[in-house]
Amino acid sequence: MSTPALQIAGIGDSRGGVVRTLASLFIAGLSEKDRTPESLASAVEDITNSTLFELAVANGVNVAAMDFPRLETVTAEQFDTGPPPKVPQLRYSPEASALFRYAQSAERQPLLRFLAFYQVMEHFFPTYTERDVLDRIRQIVVDPSFNPDDKTKLSRLAQTIRAKNFPSEKDQLRATIQHCVDADDLENFIKADSQRARFVGLKAGGLRHIKQISLRDQGSTLGTQVADRIYDLRCRIVHAKDGGGPSRAELLLPFGPEAKLLSHDIEIARFVAQKVLIASARTTTWT
Repeated sequence: MSTPALQIAGIGDSRGGVVRTLASLFIAGLSEKDRTPESLASAVEDITNSTLFELAVANGVNVAAMDFPRLETVTAEQFDTGPPPKVPQLRYSPEASALFRYAQSAERQPLLRFLAFYQVMEHFFPTYTERDVLDRIRQIVVDPSFNPDDKTKLSRLAQTIRAKNFPSEKDQLRATIQHCVDADDLENFIKADSQRARFVGLKAGGLRHIKQISLRDQGSTLGTQVADRIYDLRCRIVHAKDGGGPSRAELLLPFGPEAKLLSHDIEIARFVAQKVLIASARTTTWT
């Protein structure tokens, strides 16, 4: 299969003081197979989806695809958007990457933005929860001391298998982060912004009823701490009950004072969602 050529050109116009940017994506070099009516739409969708995701991650450019070009007079404009875009080498989940771009676009809606990033992670829960359980089962059965006639060993194996059918959502989030996010990368990201590192570790003056993150905690891995904080915040947005419920955690309101404090947690959720998407990508068939 020949390699497609991707060419991106940025143009924009000013109307009422607001600059809008248009970008054209040209795809060439598709194989005869991909140019059949049955395959063309799927191939274009795959390439466009991967291109838009990598533009958001590598260039900070958040754009959406249109079904047809809009004919209007435009003027050229120069933007500093990082390195030149390139042909994507990976194919990303179209559902999860669409949620990622949706979150990127919700800049003025912090709760919606956070939940969309959470949905990206949630999309892959079944994959990594099963992998986590299978790893634990394998550790049991390959142990030289494992004896199928030992009821204690069999009981442990049965408990692990049952856990596959009843994992909590928090456990699924922990497993996904464990498999997809390197601990050093996660630590470096949090430490890269001193205000972020300070805020997520606050016991007072930060978000209430939310797990604090300590980079010095030896009793809990950083990935587990981050998973617990993300989960606690998610629950305060979608599950908190009137009066706080059993956990006494109050509902986090869209226009409440705490909603204005979510920027650091949203950036952590974005970082994790991005890593999960990349870890779950597959090599392309168009390169």
